[in-house]
Amino acid sequence: MFSSAKKGNPDAISTILGEGTEITGDMSFQNTMRIDGHFDGNLNGEHLIVSATGKVLGDVVAASCVCFGQIVGNLTVEKLQVKATGRIDGTVSTNDLEVESGSVLSGEISQKKKELRLVHEDAEDKDKALLTH
Repeated sequence: MFSSAKKGNPDAISTILGEGTEITGDMSFQNTMRIDGHFDGNLNGEHLIVSATGKVLGDVVAASCVCFGQIVGNLTVEKLQVKATGRIDGTVSTNDLEVESGSVLSGEISQKKKELRLVHEDAEDKDKALLTH
């Protein structure tokens, strides 16, 4: 049951802050963390889920974040989903943003800088690709 969390499966929740629980301080986590209670501090990890009863007061740095509850602070994430019950107050920096109707997103939103690359394609390779289609 716990082995999939060790392999980096984002669907396997490895850390849970239960409803009614309050924690103050900074935390780093691996795999997926779900917050059902209140967390006051900065979070740094892979995949964060803030449930409808969850609240985070602090900055979040993660690969992905799904917010059903409330986050007050700055978010730096690759992918952010704000669900209909979600509320975010703060600065968001992300490459991939999904906001459902009914959610609240208050603050500044910026897209992370992407590296631009020039891809050289030989004319001969391009002609071969066209002939195979």
